[in-house]
Amino acid sequence: MPINQGEIFDILGTPWIVVDNFHNNIGGYDIIHCAPILKTPELRLELDVSVAFEGGFVSLGLMTKKPKTTLRHPVGRVYRQEMAEIRTNLVTWFSVYSFDFDTVRRLPAPPEQGPSIYPGMIFRLSTGLVCVVDHWGCFNDYPLLYIAPVVPDLINPCPLDVEISPEFQDLFSNHYYVRTDDFFLASREEIDITRNPQTPMLGYGLLHKTTTALILKFGQLSLLL
Repeated sequence: MPINQGEIFDILGTPWIVVDNFHNNIGGYDIIHCAPILKTPELRLELDVSVAFEGGFVSLGLMTKKPKTTLRHPVGRVYRQEMAEIRTNLVTWFSVYSFDFDTVRRLPAPPEQGPSIYPGMIFRLSTGLVCVVDHWGCFNDYPLLYIAPVVPDLINPCPLDVEISPEFQDLFSNHYYVRTDDFFLASREEIDITRNPQTPMLGYGLLHKTTTALILKFGQLSLLL
């Protein structure tokens, strides 16, 4: 049975909504991005979306991958207009500075001081190379940011992987890719720029490609027409 975007599943007493459109349409993937539905006002962030289901809100800032095997019996689904707002806010989260301002209505307020971490920066963490893909979190100084692994020479690349080696021939001897679909949360302290003084950064073209991949993932294809 297919798992549809907007369906809600109970996992250990917490409802989770499927926000991923890519894995619904492409076979062969066993995990899918979901976001929890919470009711605690103190945990709500600006781009979280209110839903009628149990009077809660979709916490987009806490979305993570869930195995499809844990999503067995849906307990509900969000309304079409709620899902449309979720998709729009997800695109805002990852791409607000990669597209014309008219395509996204909710822009972050300019920070009093410039952010220390920008989308497209590449860092070396304990887990390896990573690329920052979180526009909203960077420009709003969020304590957690979405980052994606940067890996060499993929054998079976995903359609959402973005090759970045053309701009980094002096840095990389292999072909390197941003694994856009494998983004995850990391603390701002963990990717502190002071520990990475010489930080390479993606150019606009490659940053735009990662944004396009995320738009395809969440199903906002109208923005690409």
